[in-house]
Amino acid sequence: MTVGDVDLDAKRVWVRQPVVEVEGRLVRNPTPKGGRSRAVAVGPQLAELLQEHLLRKGTSAADESLLTSPRGNGFRWNNYLARTLRPAICATATRWAVGERKRLLAMGLSRPNATAQALASAEKLKRLTPHHLRHTAAGLLWAAGASDIEVQLILGHADLETSKRLYAHLLEGSGESAAARVEQLREARHAG
Repeated sequence: MTVGDVDLDAKRVWVRQPVVEVEGRLVRNPTPKGGRSRAVAVGPQLAELLQEHLLRKGTSAADESLLTSPRGNGFRWNNYLARTLRPAICATATRWAVGERKRLLAMGLSRPNATAQALASAEKLKRLTPHHLRHTAAGLLWAAGASDIEVQLILGHADLETSKRLYAHLLEGSGESAAARVEQLREARHAG
């Protein structure tokens, strides 16, 4: 992404020409996945962080890379993943396992079983990828009451069926939730 891909007034970041690493070189793809540009909605916290980032960069040309390495070179995903993100995920999973072990002990599990379960869960967490965060985002959006169309637009899918097909497992139980909301509306009308 380039500096020009950021539209803070509209609270969007455009994905127009992603950069990929090919044989050690950064190459700009002419079109993103799916063959069309798409906008990613930016919440208030991310908008603020992007604003600060752009201010630190100073006056940048619209075609300058939005994210760069500490040396100012092109951002290489594999380096970032290996040097920054993966160690942060592993450290977080380890800290989480300590709390999980305490929770399991409080539930009455033996010390060896609680330790084994917590460590096994932590190992699963260590395999977390950024793409898993899309699943989390979709689930949280639906749980917060976002419509299917809103989720589709935020995730950038070309059609609604793609979102439903990929994330249908996250909607299990939503029928009961919707029915409960309808019942609440009915009761509110009769009371008022």
